[in-house]
Amino acid sequence: MNEIYSKIEFIEQYVDKIENYVKKLDVDEYEIYAEYYEIKSITVQNNDIQSIDSSVDYGISLRLIKDKRIGFSFINKLSESEIENFVKTTYKICRSREVDEYWISLPDKSYSYQEVEGLFSKKFFGYDLPDLFNVIVDCLKDVKNIHGLYIVYSGFGFLWSWKYVKNSHGIYVKQFETLSTGSIELVYSNGISSTPIYYDSAFNRVDLVDYRSLLFKGIEKVKSLINPVRLEIKNIPVVFTAKAFSELLDYTLLSVITAESFVSQRSPFCGKIGQLIFDEKFTLIDNGVLPYGYSSQIFDDEGIPCRKTIVIEKGVLKNVIADNYWGRRFGIESTGNGFRSGYESLPKISTTNTIVESGDVKKDELFSDKFILVDDVQGAHSSNAESGEFSIVASNAWIINKGTLKPIKNLMIYGNIYEILKEIELTKEIEIFLDFISPWIITKEGINLVPG
Repeated sequence: MNEIYSKIEFIEQYVDKIENYVKKLDVDEYEIYAEYYEIKSITVQNNDIQSIDSSVDYGISLRLIKDKRIGFSFINKLSESEIENFVKTTYKICRSREVDEYWISLPDKSYSYQEVEGLFSKKFFGYDLPDLFNVIVDCLKDVKNIHGLYIVYSGFGFLWSWKYVKNSHGIYVKQFETLSTGSIELVYSNGISSTPIYYDSAFNRVDLVDYRSLLFKGIEKVKSLINPVRLEIKNIPVVFTAKAFSELLDYTLLSVITAESFVSQRSPFCGKIGQLIFDEKFTLIDNGVLPYGYSSQIFDDEGIPCRKTIVIEKGVLKNVIADNYWGRRFGIESTGNGFRSGYESLPKISTTNTIVESGDVKKDELFSDKFILVDDVQGAHSSNAESGEFSIVASNAWIINKGTLKPIKNLMIYGNIYEILKEIELTKEIEIFLDFISPWIITKEGINLVPG
């Protein structure tokens, strides 16, 4: 652990040196972002270990603003000569940029930060690759006794990371985080036919994820997909699990409830804040401070506190999510949703933990009826976010008839998600799929089925 803290101190020393160089320049504002992380992981392909990896990465990025010209650059080789050239280069970039007339300012210091439970555990400092290896080896021994089962791909690992944000307006924050994840892609064959790939994943912020539980629950699910039947009826309710619903919303609704989409007039909900847009049963929340949440943080990558934002409440559009730049352009403050893909990038608006509030329908009651259950989809990336239109293949789906479950072959589903959300039911029970927490969504109108 002391070695880790020494590495962080080393980076912070160079952050201070960069700031000293920047203060000698003729700039209006500056922002320094630093990041360090260590990842340890094992991947499995075709029922055997494919790779065992331990990686470290770190870097510092710099944003300079002068007369509404914005320069950005990053560095991951830290030495006295390198950082001096780095600062000079960033300044040259700044001076050469076009004026951004919409630029107002970097965030200021007028924030208070709340503690968020379950973001970091020192347990991770005691784990290493053998802890992952032993779990994987034990699981593979059992898997090889299951005839016809193939792990197409699987990953199991953990990381701990540190980030730092400082700007010329007084923001100065840093934090540690830990995360363990596991993912599986499985296929099952009975010698006559094979299933489609069954995918699932899990996470834990304060300990190693239970990989064995993830894998063997997945094995039961993929076995239930063997010998699919052709859907013979079209007029039947369709139910989306949290995983399937998240895949659909990622490429539609979640991309048009941002300040950027409103400013650029790309959202179909422009001018509709305060209006009823969906079923009154539908409430959508972006919660960046959810305890133990997959995407929870104390602050975003601009140093702005994360928060809980009610986006849609009982069908009424209440808010959009924003980072500093687009929030100011839209006339609101940032909602703490400015995140980077790494130190190499500038912040952009991203959701944190997306929560759909539960409804009143119990799953037990639902299973006494007849419906289609969709657990995974393909093709959601081709959806039209502005219109809401989508056409997907239900890659993992079953027809449920009074508790009897049969897999469905090659079912295509198309419709308009915004029309569908105007009349829905929701289960009382919820599921967690990474950063998406939701009940099952029971559709009533606006959905079309094309049997394979």
